[in-house]
Amino acid sequence: MSHRFDQDKTGLRDLLRSGRCGELGYLVCRFTCDNRNHGDWGEFRYGIDDALMVEGSVHHLDILADLAGAKCDTIYAQTWKPAWGDFKGDCQGLVTMAFENGVRAIYEGAKANAVGLNGWANEYIRAECEKATVTVQNRRMEWFPYDPGKPREQRSEGSGEDVPLPEGGKWRNTLLIERFCRWLDGGPPMETRVEENLQSVALIFAAIKSSRTGLPVRVQELLADTREAVRRQMA
Repeated sequence: MSHRFDQDKTGLRDLLRSGRCGELGYLVCRFTCDNRNHGDWGEFRYGIDDALMVEGSVHHLDILADLAGAKCDTIYAQTWKPAWGDFKGDCQGLVTMAFENGVRAIYEGAKANAVGLNGWANEYIRAECEKATVTVQNRRMEWFPYDPGKPREQRSEGSGEDVPLPEGGKWRNTLLIERFCRWLDGGPPMETRVEENLQSVALIFAAIKSSRTGLPVRVQELLADTREAVRRQMA
């Protein structure tokens, strides 16, 4: 869950929570890389099943759920391995998500493309909201406000208003270590505690199940059924 605490993702989350954008409608996330050849992405990943989901998308689906501000209700995924990829398991994927508050999300993940457009820490995220469209790409956040008084016009990414990323100095793992120390001293529970992390893990297993069955999966039902199966096993 550390990646949601990166500087650019934190900036987007803060903007969405500020109310300036109005109601959030849907999210888009792109993570595409040119790691098709064995060893480009760490050798062990080429020999495991569902390398994209387990080693990459686990971060991004968690980010989408965090930005949506609600638990994921339904997930539908298609994952595959192209002939030109050296992976044993699926390394490409398209995922759609519906959250309990009505927000939707679309995710594109790829590890065997011809070129990497939005690799690790440089992901593309777009938030479509009631009062604005906001994009984050290659660590730059851009704001396109809705103005009902202006005639409709076609805009292009790069022509919006730059939004400064938050200052702070500590992000991702370093920030979490600091918060962990605060928790040890009696501070608030961490966002990454086990109960919350299970939501992120459930997203990945639900996406994998969806890809294998060809059907959408109810994430909270899968998590509840798994809890019950574990209880029975331990009884």
